Amino acid sequence: MLSATREQKVISLVIAMAIAVAVILLGVIYPTVRYINRINQNTLELRQYLEKRLESVKRMHSSREKINEIKEPVERFNENLFFAGDELKLITELENLANHHRVEQKIENTNLDQANKQQINITLVTTGPYDTLLRYLADLEAENYFLNVTKINWSASGGVDQKQLMTQMHIELNLYVSQ
Repeated sequence: MLSATREQKVISLVIAMAIAVAVILLGVIYPTVRYINRINQNTLELRQYLEKRLESVKRMHSSREKINEIKEPVERFNENLFFAGDELKLITELENLANHHRVEQKIENTNLDQANKQQINITLVTTGPYDTLLRYLADLEAENYFLNVTKINWSASGGVDQKQLMTQMHIELNLYVSQ
């Protein structure tokens, strides 16, 4: 009987130790493991959030650099726009261009004098040697304004200047007006 009691004591002790280990596992280790997993999850979410913010900051920095790159061309863009009230400046530039190339130029069929216009339509009739008119046309297209040449008509004018056949060029162009 003594040995049964000793066996019972040992079994009781083993059961008590198993219960103590289970209590420690359930009461201390399991909550700690759950807390560590929660911290890991929060850390992962924080890392993902910070990576997104970093990408956002990189895009913003890149956008700022792009803005700085396009600032100068945009500022120069206004120089190429035709504003209402610049009609005399446009006519002067067309006349200076014709004088520079030594071609005769007439401005016909224009709506420069109309109020509240969205678009200016101009017909130019120029007369001169063919090669000079080609250079004139190239310089006209290189003007600061955004000129849209819609029609060109070439014809021989019949006159001869310094052994060259004279050519007449009809140019229809339009120009959008900025308000």
